[in-house]
Amino acid sequence: MRVYVNLTVTEKSYSGKGETMCPSDGFVYFRNSELISGQLGKATLGEFTFSAPLLKLT
Repeated sequence: MRVYVNLTVTEKSYSGKGETMCPSDGFVYFRNSELISGQLGKATLGEFTFSAPLLKLT
C-alpha cells in the first residue's frame, strides 16, 4: 500500500507575496508526495534526535 501526501504549509520565512512564487521559498507545496515548491524548515520536519526514527518522504 502506498500513501500519497498532498500538503500546503507556510514556513516562518513566508513573505505573504504569492504562494508558489514566494521569493523566500516560505510556502511549501507537496503534491502526490513530491515537493513542488518551497523549503522545508525545522518546524515542519520536527526536531531531530538520534533516538527518533527518520521520516522517509519518498
